[in-house]
Amino acid sequence: MRAIRRRHSVPTVIATVSFVVALLVPSLAPASAQPPPVADLATSRPAAATSVVRFVNADTVNIRSGPSTSTTVVGQARRGTMLVGTVSGGWLRLEQTPYVGRYVSLSVLTTTRPPARRLWTGYANALVKETPASTARTLATWPAETALTGTLIHGWIQLTSGALSGRWVFGDYLTTTDPAVPLKPVSGTSPVAAPGTTVTRYVVAPNITPAIRAGTTFTSTIMARTTNGQAFTGTYVNSSWFRITSGTYAGRYLAAALLQRSASLSAVDGRLPSVQLCPLPSNLRTVWEPATTRYLQCSARDALLVLDRDFYAKFGVHLGIDEGYRDLAKQQYFYDLWGSPIAARPGTSNHGLGNAIDLYCPPPPGTSTQSPYSWGKPYDVWLKANALAHGWQRPAAYDKPGPGSEFWHINFVG
Repeated sequence: MRAIRRRHSVPTVIATVSFVVALLVPSLAPASAQPPPVADLATSRPAAATSVVRFVNADTVNIRSGPSTSTTVVGQARRGTMLVGTVSGGWLRLEQTPYVGRYVSLSVLTTTRPPARRLWTGYANALVKETPASTARTLATWPAETALTGTLIHGWIQLTSGALSGRWVFGDYLTTTDPAVPLKPVSGTSPVAAPGTTVTRYVVAPNITPAIRAGTTFTSTIMARTTNGQAFTGTYVNSSWFRITSGTYAGRYLAAALLQRSASLSAVDGRLPSVQLCPLPSNLRTVWEPATTRYLQCSARDALLVLDRDFYAKFGVHLGIDEGYRDLAKQQYFYDLWGSPIAARPGTSNHGLGNAIDLYCPPPPGTSTQSPYSWGKPYDVWLKANALAHGWQRPAAYDKPGPGSEFWHINFVG
């Protein structure tokens, strides 16, 4: 695996267009348990001598029926997608099914291949394929947390080093987290001030409604809900609770993990100082990144451990946590892999604030009905009834099956 093999040059890629022609798809549908299919080469027009290779250089680009922005949009392609076609004015005329004869503006394309990334297999039995298709011949099977280097090209990683350079691994099975260094050091201090010191703090919690409570327990009455960006003046009772001292909710409490020094989400999301994060115990790990420590903001972690204690008392097993805090690099990988809305834009995710978890979903990714946490199963019913009394809550939009729903995602709301 460590033997170095020459990377494909662009001319080699052109000569082997059948090897990568599947990388153009008709929509932004995320990579799923079944990788994007390989296009039928029998229906593809043979590449002309003037064919060129280009890569999408924007989050999403439109594929049009003709070489004009006034023509109909017939599909889209995501960043990193390899396109093959001929240049016609300021447009690339495609030679790949299902878009033979359709057009993409050259202004959103580049000749530069997407950069190689350092990645690790998240699941055991990750398959190395001869071509980027689930039906392709398997060349190797790698254990979990095997290091590799490769380029993301629409849902697949093409390996760029080692004995299998040029071969493919399905992107859903990979992670940016180095199991030996699961939390990269980030300097900075906690926003928690000394008890009794009056300060102004801001709610930083996108897409959730944090609870304002009557007391400093998660079983105390929820007096109101607040929203992202709201400012509150008060004092810290301890590292877990903030007492509001002015305004409508004077004398009420917010969970400290939901507050930051400023309302700027981008300043902290995926960039939390290491001192704000605490590790989860190993008995909450799953088959995803099995040797990798997960982290949450410390008071959110403490609340989760109490939830896990009660869950264990009920079911005799611990909660299975696939994901906790994500740094920017990991969120960027998922965003590049799946696109929006499946993955939040980097710098806007509650995972990047250490206030969200993803419960266990067995591989292959997307087999949600096989998870013991899936909608309506005993674990799900219990969590729906009891999580809020521990400071955790699944967003209402995710609370039942449907497009965009995620039974596995739960936020810390205080």
